Amino acid sequence: MESQAGARQVSATARRHGLSPALLFTWRRLAREGRLGDDDPVTFARAVIACEGAPVAAGATAAPSRIEVVLPDGLRLIVDAAVDAGVLAGLIGAIERR
Repeated sequence: MESQAGARQVSATARRHGLSPALLFTWRRLAREGRLGDDDPVTFARAVIACEGAPVAAGATAAPSRIEVVLPDGLRLIVDAAVDAGVLAGLIGAIERR
């Protein structure tokens, strides 16, 4: 909704939230087509990236780190955070070409 507030808002909104303008355009199109789910407004959770040396609370057990990628067709891909970026890109490319 923020990106629809006025002229040139897509690029500015994308930059402000660290998104690709192309991705935001895709989300806007899907929203217009009613393909983003129910009629509730879409909200985003703030992502926090911590360095590897971040302190862990006493008594906490470290969970394996994972990355979840949601492709435009809704397919979810969950991989170990240590996955090689090139391997991940190749995997996503192969899935999108199917």
